Amino acid sequence: MESPKAEAEVLYGAVRAPRTLHLNRQNWIARLPDVIEITGLARSTIMNLIKAGEFPRPIQLSPRTVGWRLSEIEKWLADRPVTGATTSQEAQGAGPKEG
Repeated sequence: MESPKAEAEVLYGAVRAPRTLHLNRQNWIARLPDVIEITGLARSTIMNLIKAGEFPRPIQLSPRTVGWRLSEIEKWLADRPVTGATTSQEAQGAGPKEG
């Protein structure tokens, strides 16, 4: 009989098995490795943003375990400003028209 890790590798190929606890889509709980992967931020950046009140606070799952509501992480991402060109003309290098 294969180990659970070997089973997960068979089921998910080379990709690690999702660590997210599935309650329902709105209430999924993401652990820190998931939050790092979803946001692209380093652990230290996430912790600094939490201290500054600029990132969702984790919820306590057990005495030594925390997680984040996926809905809060998604909202935080949606609220981030978009960088780069905002119009097709600016994207092509024409810049805004002066008038």
